Amino acid sequence: MASHYAAFLSYSHAADRELAAAMQRALHRIGKPWYRPPRIKIFRDEASLSANPDLWSSIKQNLAQSDYFLLLASPEAARSDWVAKEIQWWRANRPHENLLIVVTDGQISWDAQARDFDWERSTCLPAEIRGLQREEPLYVDLRWAKRQNRARLRNPRFRDAMLMLLAPIYGRPKDELDSEDIRQQRRFKFASIAAGLVIAALGLAASYGAWRAERNLVEAEKSHLEAEKNHRESESRRLATAALVAMNEG
Repeated sequence: MASHYAAFLSYSHAADRELAAAMQRALHRIGKPWYRPPRIKIFRDEASLSANPDLWSSIKQNLAQSDYFLLLASPEAARSDWVAKEIQWWRANRPHENLLIVVTDGQISWDAQARDFDWERSTCLPAEIRGLQREEPLYVDLRWAKRQNRARLRNPRFRDAMLMLLAPIYGRPKDELDSEDIRQQRRFKFASIAAGLVIAALGLAASYGAWRAERNLVEAEKSHLEAEKNHRESESRRLATAALVAMNEG
C-alpha cells in the first residue's frame, strides 16, 4: 500500500536532481527536532520508490496519495515526457489549485489579459499546464539557489522559500510556521545545552569518584606499609629484648 504524502515532487532529473533532494530534506526538517521523524512526507521518486517492473503504475499510485504537486519548472522539465505525464494525471484527477510552481531555471511570464501564462515568453513550463490556472499564481523562484549552490536551510533565503511552500501544505500562515520552527529550534538548543550540562556533571562526578577511589587506594596502601613497618620494628624490639634476656641468663 502506498504511503500518504503531503506533496509530490515532479522534476527533470537532468536539471534538478540535487535541488529536489535538498528541497525534500528541508521540507522534512522544518518544524521538527532532529530526533523525531518528519511531520510530513514528501515524495521524490529516487528516494521513495523501490525497484518495480511497472514504474508508471507506481507513480500514479503515489500521485493519488499526495495532497500537493510541486512542479520544479525548468526548460528541461518543460521537455520531459515524465513530467508531462505526471501533470496530465494530476490535472485529470486532483485539485488544480494544489499544483505549486517552483522555478529553477528559464523564464516565466503571466499574461493578465489572456488569464494564462505568456507562452511565447515562458520557457520553463510544460505545455500540459496551459489553461490550468486562471489567476496569476504565486510561484517560488529558486533560480538563484541553483546558480549559487545555496539550497541549504541555514541560508535564510532558501528557508524562507521552503516556508512559502509549506504554508499552503499545512494550511497555516508562513510567519506562524516560521515562529513555530524558531520555537522548536530554541527548545532543541535548550535541551542540547541541558543535556550537555548533565553530561558534564556526570563526567565531573565520575572523575571525582575515580579520584577518590584512587586516593583511598593510596591511603590504604600507605596504611598497610605503615602497619608492616610498625610490625617489623615491634618484632625487632622483641627479638632484641629476648637476646638481652638470654645473655643475662647465661
